[in-house]
This record gives sequence, C-alpha cells and structure tokens, in this order.
Amino acid sequence: MQTLSPGDKVALIAPAGQLRSVNRQWLNDARMLLESWQLEVSVWVEDDHHFYLAGDDTRRAKHMIRALTDPDIRAVFCTRGGYGSSRLWPSLDSVSVPTPRLLVGYSDVTSLHLMARARWPAVACVHGVNLATAQVCDHSPTASANRAALHQSLFAPAERKLAVQTICPGRASGALWGGCLSLVTASLGTPYAFAGDGGVLFLEDTGEAPYRLDRALVQLRNAGVFDKVSGVVFGEMPGCTDPYNAFVDIARELLGPFDLPVMIGLTSGHGQRNIPLRLGALATLDTHGAEISVW
Repeated sequence: MQTLSPGDKVALIAPAGQLRSVNRQWLNDARMLLESWQLEVSVWVEDDHHFYLAGDDTRRAKHMIRALTDPDIRAVFCTRGGYGSSRLWPSLDSVSVPTPRLLVGYSDVTSLHLMARARWPAVACVHGVNLATAQVCDHSPTASANRAALHQSLFAPAERKLAVQTICPGRASGALWGGCLSLVTASLGTPYAFAGDGGVLFLEDTGEAPYRLDRALVQLRNAGVFDKVSGVVFGEMPGCTDPYNAFVDIARELLGPFDLPVMIGLTSGHGQRNIPLRLGALATLDTHGAEISVW
C-alpha cells in the first residue's frame, strides 16, 4: 500500500472549482499543513477563474498533467471539488504516469478517481478531504480530527472498523470503489464508468432531493452495476431529504431485490467528518455487527 514519508514531493492543484476570494487564505493554509508534515509542496493553482472553474480547461489540464507525469511527485492533493474534473478527461486520456503516487480528494474529484482506475495503475486513490476547505482549515475539533485522520491514512494506513446502519442484511467483502453518487452516475456510457467487478460500491452525496437520488440509483440499476457488486455502502448523505420521503426506504426498495448487503452512514464525504478511504483496498460489510472494515 502506497504511503508518504517526510521529504516527499507533492503537488497541490485545483482541477475543478475555484476558491472564493473570501476563502483564498485556505490555499495557503493547505500548503502550510502539508509542509508541517515535512512534505515538499508545489502549488499549481491559477489566481483567476473561468466561469465557475479554477481556470479554463487547458490550464487546469496542464497542472494535472504536470502533477501526474513529474517522476518525483509522490502525491497529488486537490484544493476543492465543485465541478469541472470530467472536462479534463480528453486531455488526460493518453497521459502515462511514470511512478507511483497518491491522488487525494473527493466530491468532483471522483471523476479523476474513476479515470485513474481505468487508465493509471500507478495511481492509488484516496477518497479524502479536499485540502482548501472548511473540513480541513476550520478551527474546530472536527477539522483537527480530519487532519489527523488524513495524516494517518497517508503515512501509516491501518485497517479500521466503522459503525454503519443496515438497510438490507448480509455480509460481503471486496475492493472498495466509488465516491460521489452524482459523478459515478455521470460516468456511465464513458470509458471510465464504474463496472462493478465484484467489489463493494461506496456512494455518497449531499443536498440531493430523494427523487434525484432515486433517479441516480435507477440509472445505475438499469446499467447493470448492482448485478456486478458484492455490497453497497452509502455515506451520511447530508441534506438528502424532504418532509415526505426517507432515502433509506427508497434505497431498500431499489436494492433489496439484488440480495446484497446495503448499509448507510459511512463518515466519508460531505459530512463534517471526512474519514479517508483507500479506494481499491479490501472492505468488508457486516450488517450483523453493524460495521464496515476499511483501510
């Protein structure tokens, strides 16, 4: 399992949305955090914006290609999510990654994790905090816990057992893949779509009405994804509710016929706590013990 050591060279990039001016200090805070871990940091982030993006596609792709192809880079960290990573796919499709490295981020960065899975075997993906965000830079015990969890995942990864709630009973093991539900669904029909391959599918999102989540799950079902996984675990799904419908009931109705263990409440993603997950590593769902084992 790929890890970092003091003295390693890393890159901090913005492949998707730009920081608002009021949050620009977070970019410096992110750099300082990495330097406090004795990492040598290169920051490749544009000062301006293009629409809602951190620069136009050409400039953002240039930074991403540089971070992927520099043989000395050991990890690539993303500033934030938002939108825009999938716009880089055509520019990145033929990129060859010469040496192993980590790719850390979540939300819109799911698009890059899916591409790494399909194209870059040397890239190990970590579904974890984007560094220039309140999850990391806020002065709160929760942000401090997020920073500590990321450090452990990068420098000394260990298996963890996390509490989750049961939607459909069962037990399953397999490589953990997935990320933001909206992005996993948007990848269908592309060369980077999640195919299943018998692993455990992790899905999380925020602020989506239950009917939109229903639509996304139906699209995954109709694409055959749930026929090819051993289990499904959802994140905390903050803000994914309305006064009349419970997401757990919708998920139970749609996924129950597949006879898969289905659980919810994994604290990785858009909630206040964002525990890093090593994508591609072994995960075990156990609804009897109401827990998931992850790296």
